[in-house]
Amino acid sequence: MKRITILPKLREHVPDCRFFGIGGPAMAAQGFESLMPFEEFNRMGLIEVLLHLPFFLHAKKRCIAAMDAEQPKVLVCVDYPA
Repeated sequence: MKRITILPKLREHVPDCRFFGIGGPAMAAQGFESLMPFEEFNRMGLIEVLLHLPFFLHAKKRCIAAMDAEQPKVLVCVDYPA
């Protein structure tokens, strides 16, 4: 699978842009600031998600607080098939 290197491309057009949120090591290698470890989000199936619901609710609260504090101009939501 070919990796997309979108962050450096965006910086070519908007040099002072900043990227933060929830992302993995490949995004961090491109300058992405992760709010929390990505590996903890690797849960599959209803039961496993429900067992870790407090974590997901905390993550949601942390993301909302970061967006309130930073007031980003753009929000990009990415899903992955793996």
